[in-house]
This record gives sequence, C-alpha cells and structure tokens, in this order.
Amino acid sequence: MKILSSILFSLLSLYIAATCSTFAQEKPQVKIGAILPMTGSIASVGAAMQQGMTLAAAKTKHITATLVIEDDQTANRVRAVNSATKLATVDRVSIIFNAYASTASSFSSVLDSSNTPCIVLWDSNRSLQALSEKIFGFGFGTELAGEDMASFARQELHHKRVGIISFHDEWSEVVTQAFKSRFESLGGSIVLHEQVQGDTNDFRTILTRVRSQSMDGLYLPLYGIGLRSAIKQAKNLMFKGDLLTADGFIDTDIESLKNAAEGVYVTQIWFEDSKFRRGFEGVFGETRISGTNLGYAALAYDAVMLVDEMAGEILRQGRSVTQTTLLEKLPAFSFDGVLGATRIEANRSVTRRERVFQVANGTLVEAPAKRD
Repeated sequence: MKILSSILFSLLSLYIAATCSTFAQEKPQVKIGAILPMTGSIASVGAAMQQGMTLAAAKTKHITATLVIEDDQTANRVRAVNSATKLATVDRVSIIFNAYASTASSFSSVLDSSNTPCIVLWDSNRSLQALSEKIFGFGFGTELAGEDMASFARQELHHKRVGIISFHDEWSEVVTQAFKSRFESLGGSIVLHEQVQGDTNDFRTILTRVRSQSMDGLYLPLYGIGLRSAIKQAKNLMFKGDLLTADGFIDTDIESLKNAAEGVYVTQIWFEDSKFRRGFEGVFGETRISGTNLGYAALAYDAVMLVDEMAGEILRQGRSVTQTTLLEKLPAFSFDGVLGATRIEANRSVTRRERVFQVANGTLVEAPAKRD
C-alpha cells in the first residue's frame, strides 16, 4: 500500500510540476492597435504594413500579440482621432502604431490621458519632439529625405534653378523646407514655390508659370491624385526639366501614370532580403510585391518584434507588460530587426535614410550617380 501511495504521489507531483511549467511558460496576451491607410490613395501601403504585422505576430517569442487594425482612410485626421480614442479607451491596447507623423499630432491628448505609447511607422521627423512624449518615430527621416533629394538635384543632376509645388499640410511643409534649405545652402536657387490645398488636381496655371521660368527641375512633395495630376500635366505641357518628388509617390502611382511616370526621381524606401521575402510569400502567396512595399511590411514587422523584445525584458524583471512598462522601455531601446540595428534615440526617433530612385520601364531603379 505504501508503495502504491508513493507511486501515486510521484505521479501527482510530476503532473503538478508539468502543469505549473505550462502556466509559467504561457505567453501574456498583448494588444497592439494600428491606425493604417487601409483605403484611399495609399491603401497599398496600409495593406503592406498590416501584412508585416500579421507575419510578426505569428513569430513573437515573449508575447501573444493580438492585432486591432483601424482605417484612417489615408491621413483623415478626424478618422485618426476617432480610431486612437477607440483603441485606447475601448480596445484598451497596450501600444498604438500610427502610419505617419502628420496625423499623430491630432490625437496627442488621447495618448496622454490614456498613458498609451504610440509608434509612428513610416516617417520620423524633428516635429515629433514638440508632440506628446508618448509618441516615438520609427520610420525614415522626413527632413533627411528632403535634404537628400536637394543634394542629389544640385550635386548629381547639376540643377541650379528649381521650382516647388507643395501641399498645405504638415508632411509636405516639413520635407519642402528641408529640400529648400539644403538646395540653397549648396548654391542653388528656388525660383518659384507654390502651395496648394490637398484636393488640388489642376496645376496647369502654375505649370504655365513654371515653363516661363526656365527651371532645371520641379520638386513635387505631393501625394495621391494631386501628385499624379501634377506629373501628368507637367508632361502634357512639355516641361523640359526633371520632375522630383518624395515618398508619397508609390507603386500604384507608377501603375496609374504609366509612361508619364518615366524618368521621375523619388526618395523612397526599398528593401530586399531573400529570407524575409520567402517568408512573406509563403504566408501571403504574393510573388510580385515590390521592394518598396516589402519595405513597408518590414517596418511594421520590426515594430511588432520591437514590442516583443521589450516585453521579454519586462517579463524577465518580473513585471507585467503594460502601457507604463512599455513607455519606460522605449527611450534608448535597441534591437536587431530585419531592417538591421534599430535604436530609439533620446529625441524619440530613429535615423533611417531613404534612397534616390528613378522610374525606368515602369519600376524604380537606383538613380544614376552622375549625369553630364
């Protein structure tokens, strides 16, 4: 009887140990909210970001990530505020991802009142420093994009006189000012600068003045139908200079413009990694995704893995993964993602540079280094 009792006790002990081990290893559920352009002129970017998040959520080591996606209908500020409010107060997410910096400022008060951290996926600019301390830039430098295109135009294309047509919005104004300052510092001249509303699609009057100014190039930090209209109308009016733009110019614009897109210069992201591409294609079955959209997917993928890595440190300290503990970890946090080493600097941003591309045969290619 004593032997049987001993055996039963041993089996019970093994069961309890196994059960406790299972509970100990159970990963905590962490809700990640995202406000993305799922519809509108840059919906392909939102789709790529959602795919990147989905891919990462299946590979997290320390948490079970639950994704809650909201559509801002391409930078609709009212939609962004409503989405952030829902994510923070109804869904009670631990962290919010927002596609771009230009709408993050509109819901700063929501983040402050709910103590919810926010990561801006696409861009990272100096204006973030004036916003809520809950907002962190994770993407590519807006000012750096403007400066790099100005340097390319002046030093590689040898432009002396350029014009600018920009939107009256935060992103366009930031990248425009950076381009203008760098171009003038290099000895170039801005001979015309016109600002228009975001719904403008008739640029013919402005472009007629552009033609009369004898410009080497025209910088168009626009997006959506406005950008496509400006490019098409410039080509129709036989503008002889180079057309330059920023990362609002995406794959769907090239497809829509067809031949009119040929020769356009753009600062844009581009990411190629065979392992990541194979993993992406294995899950989503897409074999034609461009290096640009793969880059957007990689940004969102890395952002989820960043949360997972921070959560791992928090859990090793015996603490729970909450808005507060994530906020404590974000400043100066470093990790290695598919995009390489990433560090959140003290100014709540990272340093990533886009590259200059040119449209050739319907696709983006690295812009030539020199032109006589």
